[in-house]
Amino acid sequence: MRRDAQPCGVAGHLSGLRGGGDRGARPAGAAAAITEFVIPTSGSGATGITVRANGALYFIGFYTNKIGWITTAGAITEFSIPTTASNPIDITAGPDGALWFTETNSIGRFVVEKNLFEFTDFVVPTRGGGPAGITAGPDGALWFVEYFGNKVGRITTAGIFSEIPIPTAGSEPTGITAGPDGALWFTETNANKIGRSTTPGVITEFVIPTPSSAPSRIAAGPDGALWFTEQQGGKIGRITTAGVITEFVIPTANSGPYGITAGPDGALWFVEQGGNKIGRITTAGVITEFSIPSAVNGLPTGITAGLDGALWFPESPANKIGRLQLPPTNSHDFNGDAKSDILFRNTGSPSSTVAMWLMNGGSILSSGSVATIPNSYSIIGQRDFDGDGDTDLLWRDTSGNLYMWFMNGLTISSSAALGNVPNTWTVMGTADMNGDGNGDILWQDSSGDVAIWFMNGSQISSSTILGTVPPSSNWSIVWATVGTILWKNTSADPYTYSVWLVNGSTTQSAGIGSVPSNWVVQGMGDFNGDGVPDILWRDSTAGTVAIWLLNSGGTVQSTATVNVVPTSSTWAINETGDYDGNGMSDILWVDGSGNVAIWFMNGATIASTANLGNVGTSWTVQAQSAE
Repeated sequence: MRRDAQPCGVAGHLSGLRGGGDRGARPAGAAAAITEFVIPTSGSGATGITVRANGALYFIGFYTNKIGWITTAGAITEFSIPTTASNPIDITAGPDGALWFTETNSIGRFVVEKNLFEFTDFVVPTRGGGPAGITAGPDGALWFVEYFGNKVGRITTAGIFSEIPIPTAGSEPTGITAGPDGALWFTETNANKIGRSTTPGVITEFVIPTPSSAPSRIAAGPDGALWFTEQQGGKIGRITTAGVITEFVIPTANSGPYGITAGPDGALWFVEQGGNKIGRITTAGVITEFSIPSAVNGLPTGITAGLDGALWFPESPANKIGRLQLPPTNSHDFNGDAKSDILFRNTGSPSSTVAMWLMNGGSILSSGSVATIPNSYSIIGQRDFDGDGDTDLLWRDTSGNLYMWFMNGLTISSSAALGNVPNTWTVMGTADMNGDGNGDILWQDSSGDVAIWFMNGSQISSSTILGTVPPSSNWSIVWATVGTILWKNTSADPYTYSVWLVNGSTTQSAGIGSVPSNWVVQGMGDFNGDGVPDILWRDSTAGTVAIWLLNSGGTVQSTATVNVVPTSSTWAINETGDYDGNGMSDILWVDGSGNVAIWFMNGATIASTANLGNVGTSWTVQAQSAE
């Protein structure tokens, strides 16, 4: 497959609609984009990080004795802590709207509103206790652990303390979080245990199977369990509220996991101090890792999920705050509930009705008509172009005019005209290709030029040219999804397949194998929840369904047969989507009579199925660029 660096003709064809300049290069092969922001004061020793209810993010400067505020745009403001050399460690948002943080022998409270800010210090009763982790408790108080004092501490928002001794001497507690059972859960780094304290102060301890694992931080997971890092063990641990522990080995040796948090995607995210990476683990234990761009090991410490859908983390020696933007999981989630929905069109004459089913697993949460539009318009994309969490619609008419509908469930909240592009250019996909969370528009023209518009709502913020793949090469785009373009070469049977991993203007290609021509790509989706798109196949002769699970480098991790649905049955795969919101793609089927069904997937295994009903033969699922 040939990729020319700067093919002719693209600039002329797209003039007037394209933005100026290319995006900066991003790490090749990553499924999520990492941006870093330099902290103004050098040598800050950034550690803990938290998010307030208003979306503002705050972090600790250990060496500079400051609290930093970073906006989601990356602007940083620093506030000096009045107590000299207080050695702040961790920070959390309190139930009173203030920020609470741990210091050498105190608990600090920081109130910041508009241009006013105020610090208050509360001295911990145990002198030299060394408060470490801190969290908001279920009882309206703040809870913390004392690393040297070997205690669990509690402070009310009025500053009243109580302390609970930990049964194991010298346990060196480090992290603490509120559990789903109304108790506080904490790590005992030196004792190699996980502790549980009720709000009245009854402590139970659970031994970690791996000796000397050095448990560090802990967070409540979306599955009702607690998840923790094992800094020396190189593992992520999971403990149920009944005390049953499971451990998962991190692929990178000597990874040194430390901070951990629940992400907005139903997975847990953690930092690797030894590996200089950000890790993601699904509740099923599948781990994916993302390298941090800093040339030096940033020694990431804490991590938190921002209200912008990104993960934020401090890098201490690198003196930066990192932001990891998750790619959108569901390309056709119209009401922002993290579950894919189903878009239909009734192709009447001369106009047709657009309708949708808002899904909740195997149930239709609600349904209704959206609008009626002439048949000269086609839906060519379903993505969240403006970053509000709701999928939008991209339309194109037969003359090449482009339009966007910005959706809010069944309602068109606004619309915009993008302009005209000659019909020699075809939209090949609308996935996020630069990791900013917004859908982008992938183009290819009749001569083989490949280009991307990077979108910000209806505005083209910039564009890039990826190369030229002429039709004479027998290579063609089969599918495009988040950061990935799947290519097929039909010069000989079996056909050869390859992928481009796209990060802004940077691409990395990988060959993935050859497949007989009777096997046809049905779609791409993340079937095992590892954050990497996989390939769905069906044998057009026998009806066998199979999945290739890919890794983040674009190569095949494993292959498996799912099931056989004979082609004589008239059942056809219409699209993929995460209809139950569990982070794994599912398969939508429609038969020749209009019966609709879903296979809910767990990797290549059908976990369950659902029949959704019959829509007749005049309604068709709109699956174009609903990857």
